[in-house]
Amino acid sequence: MDKVSIIKMLAKGLGTRWRTRTRAIANIVLALAIPVSANAAPREGSGAETGRILSAIQRAELTARYRSSRDTVLGGLKGPRRFLDADSVELALALARDGDEASKQWAEQTLDSNRKLVDPAWGGIYDYSSGEDWRSPSFSKGIASQAANVLLYAYAFRVFGEQRHLSTARAIASYMNAFLRSIDGAYLSGQDGDAPGGLTPAEYFALDDEKRRAKGLPTIHASRYADENGMAIVALTEMFLATGEEPYLNDATTAAQWTLVNRAVQGGGFRHDTPLPEPARLADTAWMGRALLGLYAATGERAWLTKAREVASSNVLDFNRRFSLNDRAAASVCQAAGVAKARQELSVGDALVAARFLNGLYRYSGDGAYRRASLDAYALAQCMGAEARGLLLAGDEIGIAPLHVTTVGGKGDPAAQALFAATRPIPALYVRREWWDRTEGALPNPDVQYPRLLKAAAFVCEEQGCSLPLYGADELTSRIARALSPK
Repeated sequence: MDKVSIIKMLAKGLGTRWRTRTRAIANIVLALAIPVSANAAPREGSGAETGRILSAIQRAELTARYRSSRDTVLGGLKGPRRFLDADSVELALALARDGDEASKQWAEQTLDSNRKLVDPAWGGIYDYSSGEDWRSPSFSKGIASQAANVLLYAYAFRVFGEQRHLSTARAIASYMNAFLRSIDGAYLSGQDGDAPGGLTPAEYFALDDEKRRAKGLPTIHASRYADENGMAIVALTEMFLATGEEPYLNDATTAAQWTLVNRAVQGGGFRHDTPLPEPARLADTAWMGRALLGLYAATGERAWLTKAREVASSNVLDFNRRFSLNDRAAASVCQAAGVAKARQELSVGDALVAARFLNGLYRYSGDGAYRRASLDAYALAQCMGAEARGLLLAGDEIGIAPLHVTTVGGKGDPAAQALFAATRPIPALYVRREWWDRTEGALPNPDVQYPRLLKAAAFVCEEQGCSLPLYGADELTSRIARALSPK
């Protein structure tokens, strides 16, 4: 006889006043029966965890290189130009969340200094400052810069809770939609820093909105690239998670749908620009894959995960075959010919974006093929001499399981909707966030067995195991905070 049946029998013998408590007791028993994640007990071919890929010595060396690249006096990275370097700031925010005070101070200093590059009239951010004081802007505004800044300021708001970071993210996102969004919802490549009306750029951009428009507008590049739309989708999805405001999600969804229709290549992957026959490119495929996976995490809608898996089937992500990698995750076994070929076809950053996308897809699907592909991409980035900050970010993600938060309940159940909404502002980018409605069938990666309960519940799983059912938003938020607190 199982535990629930025994408790029901005991309750019946104890009388009517105890029977009303039977269901609650049964729920507790079921919750206690939840096994730990499969990541804690690896199984061959099951998508089980295989451990860190950076040794303690490697990680210490990369960390030292990363920290030495930061300018702790002026903010940003050392060098003649100042801008918000995406990998370095994202890594600093993750370290700050984990209690690293030096990274917190540098991140805050950099974010505040970088705010000097925000256009006071239109709200976009200039690509960089040619002077170390952050006050010599280029005046150009590429969509890649806008997206990176929106993502990082939204993330900073989630980590620090400071409204000024969210305000900056809003201002840049507003510029993206006002100036760099086409009528069909795709994002344009950027706006030049030229100055109409016979003025110098410094003179023109010192004017307010009305006076600028009287002189004319700088050139806006009408190209709509798949990789840059992927960047914009990732940023807008993060804005939705940070704020809960549906227009950001709607904008991200519209851009994704446009790119799927106009830039997807048969057989998986994305072309860069022209809708004419053109092969898939790695950067476009990796960024759109990351964008589609992010939409799945934000909405729980399985169609996005299906699209992400179609992206991963592209031959451009078969690094081992394309570049003759003999030893996955071992940079010491680099084939010179393969590395030379790779440098002609992709950047180091492309390889790392692909590694992170494929690792995320592995976590959500449990398919070990994605993990192997992720390791291949990471090995290639090592061979190509990737910067320490990028290797740390991707290496840590590939090597450990993300925080795993699952809402169990019907998509039409208000209680489940409230719980899923409560998981949005998690102060981390590396999170496995799922919504399981049993009517849709098993989860794509059913590595945790959740109990059948009488009402919607959420579960927080770490490498050691899962929480008991969490029924309220407050207790869920508290449990997530505890899971993310410095160990």
